[in-house]
Amino acid sequence: HTKTTAEQRQLCVQAAEELRRLLHQFAAGFMRRPQPQVLESLHALLAQTTALPVTAPVDAEPEAVHRLIDGTQAADAPVPDAAASIAPIASTPSVDLLEPVRFAVFEEEVLATWPALQSALHTWMDQPAEPGAARQTLLRSLHTLKGSARLAGAGAWASQVHALEDLALLAKHQPGPLGPQSLQAPLEALRLGFVALQQELAARHPERALQHWSSSPLDTVGRHGQALWSTHEQAQQSLAEGGLTLNETESCMQRLRAQLKDCAAWADTLVLHGDMDLSYEWHEELHALVRAMGDCADDMGTVQRQLQHSLATADNALATQAGHLRALQHTLLYARLTPLAQLHERLQATLQLAAQDTGKPVQLLLQGGELLLERQVAEQLAPALEHLLRNCVDHGIEPAAVRQAAGKPAQGQIRLQLSQQGPVQTLIVQDDGAGLALERVRAKALALGLLADGESIDMARAAELIMQPGLSTAAQITELSGRGIGMDAVQASVEALGGQLRIDSQPGQGCSFHITLPAPPQVEQVVALRAGSWSIALPARSIEAVRRIPQAQMDKALAQGLLEDEATGPMPLYWAGAVWQQSARSQALTVDGQALALVVRSDTSRWALQVDEVLGSQEVALQPATDVAVPLPGLLGTAAQPSGQVLQVYDPYAALAAHEERRLLQASQPEEQAPAEAPAQRPLVLIADDSTSVRRLAQHLLQTQGGYRVETAADGLQALKILEQGELPALLLADIEMPDMDGLELLRRVRADARLRQLPVVMLTAHEAGPVSQKAIDAGAQAFLTKPYAPNELLALVRRCARLPEAQAQPETADPLA
Repeated sequence: HTKTTAEQRQLCVQAAEELRRLLHQFAAGFMRRPQPQVLESLHALLAQTTALPVTAPVDAEPEAVHRLIDGTQAADAPVPDAAASIAPIASTPSVDLLEPVRFAVFEEEVLATWPALQSALHTWMDQPAEPGAARQTLLRSLHTLKGSARLAGAGAWASQVHALEDLALLAKHQPGPLGPQSLQAPLEALRLGFVALQQELAARHPERALQHWSSSPLDTVGRHGQALWSTHEQAQQSLAEGGLTLNETESCMQRLRAQLKDCAAWADTLVLHGDMDLSYEWHEELHALVRAMGDCADDMGTVQRQLQHSLATADNALATQAGHLRALQHTLLYARLTPLAQLHERLQATLQLAAQDTGKPVQLLLQGGELLLERQVAEQLAPALEHLLRNCVDHGIEPAAVRQAAGKPAQGQIRLQLSQQGPVQTLIVQDDGAGLALERVRAKALALGLLADGESIDMARAAELIMQPGLSTAAQITELSGRGIGMDAVQASVEALGGQLRIDSQPGQGCSFHITLPAPPQVEQVVALRAGSWSIALPARSIEAVRRIPQAQMDKALAQGLLEDEATGPMPLYWAGAVWQQSARSQALTVDGQALALVVRSDTSRWALQVDEVLGSQEVALQPATDVAVPLPGLLGTAAQPSGQVLQVYDPYAALAAHEERRLLQASQPEEQAPAEAPAQRPLVLIADDSTSVRRLAQHLLQTQGGYRVETAADGLQALKILEQGELPALLLADIEMPDMDGLELLRRVRADARLRQLPVVMLTAHEAGPVSQKAIDAGAQAFLTKPYAPNELLALVRRCARLPEAQAQPETADPLA
């Protein structure tokens, strides 16, 4: 510039000296940052002498750039400089203000992303004609790093990433100076710039050098804890075997003492009535030998008691060790978890930065922040959530004036909510903006060839399209958005975590992003059992008791499908192998003639399961099942055993319900009856309900659809009179709320009568499952049904609980693979 002052010229000389110093440092192998005061002076000088250009819209790119991208550049036309074609960024230069805490997150992300970035570039260079996923991966990685850099305060480095994104977009899909090879040098410069940022932060904050970042020490401690559990179980088994051996030793000692007493008696008898030719000394030596053997037996008894005391002490020590191991397991489990609120500050900073860039006031609302996520999942999910927040601000939330004109508050709201249902966690990001712009999405999809000409789209189709790579509804390219990189990266991140992403949008009301993820592992007390060769585990809270039943009685009960129990009343009985479709019946030979049955209970029902063996109770870290191609009814997750075996843990209620549905389906199929067989008498069902409509509807349903004989009673007293004087029914359906005698009192009377004690009873009520159902099950009811109920639900429950007449009882022959 011709009109410059001496001060300005002196400033340029100082800047040149600073450049020379930086180049000397770079030649020596150090990447240093320029002095902040020199940069501030140059920025002030630039603001005085020239104006900063604004970012050019995408639709207004130079014609030469269009020809470069399309590959239609004339042979004799000058090749434009790719770097010169990039529009400057519309932002005011400023000195970087690095924040140590956020920079640590940014640093981890760079170290994790950089190998994939370099691999994608090399793949693109090897196959320039088919960039495909490699080019898209490179752009995704750069876009992710740019957002993290800006959040960490490295604005200049983020601008370099932004320029590198432009170069990647302009790179031709063929070898040459404008191909992917042109990205190598800028990428290396970007790496050196990151090293310089690390050195600068280390100089400003020396305490960071004391922080040692470990890869995953929890994994190492977890492996040692698992090995300790294995050693603990081996010690417990050895201790149990030692106890049995000592018990056998005690029996042997008692026999030995008895034999020594006999020897002493025979020695005395020999002295009195034996051979008189033997000398007195010989008899004395015999008595001394017997006494010595008695003393040795007493000493062995003392040692045996000492060993028993030592075993008891060791058993107490192992029990204490088990408590510490359980505490360690709990600590390790929860050390892997972090609350969603831990990400609130980072996400809030991302939102405020996006709000500043767009000039839109936005508020972040967090719900369910106390719920826990796996720490690794939270770290991998955080960049995806940042993408979603930036998209909500830039594409969803309207400017304040537009919102006020539409009757909305000037400040936009974005709600982040985490909830958990069983083995699944749902994370919702919802804004109250304008929703998806259908026409803009359709126009971009047509330009990318994702839609045919004239094809219309709805909100569901638009939600699918915006997750396609390269599709963006932004009007211009900025550091915040505009290149169509973000939603596909979010979807890829969520799928990598084993989750799913779904988008819902309402015009004028906003857009919501639903992310479903597997729930973190939980500590659960389970009981392992074996049915044939099939070993599974059930939650200990679902098992009420373990019954030992004579094998003949078990065979008869299994043939009838009903177990008569004095303590709880009759209940449906199934072979566990048939429930999980592994075997039709037990093949185990009982040694003592006793069979095992587990009493399984829910809030509304009680069942019995025949098993071959109960393997014991243990506390496990339950890992939710993922990537299951065919859903397994009741599968809660898996638990790793110390031996390395993976044990499947099931919810027994869902598995039993699926088994009963299969049995009902098989029973509904027509079967040929032998002509010689006489028709069996239909079972009788007694319905006690004060509602006439309920009685009539249930009677009609059971008679026409179930083939039952039905008798009705208007209250509990009438039902009790029918039971005492009439035919014993196969099932009693009783309402809880009835005049004169309610259902609970009727149930107590039935269970107190020796003749009616084994009568199956199903309680009906309008109350939801809870304290009322618990009282009914405790009093001996087999099941609990809430009104109004579906007809199929009532039929299935009656078929499951009704006791069949002896002539109709058939053994369970379900196909194990049905």
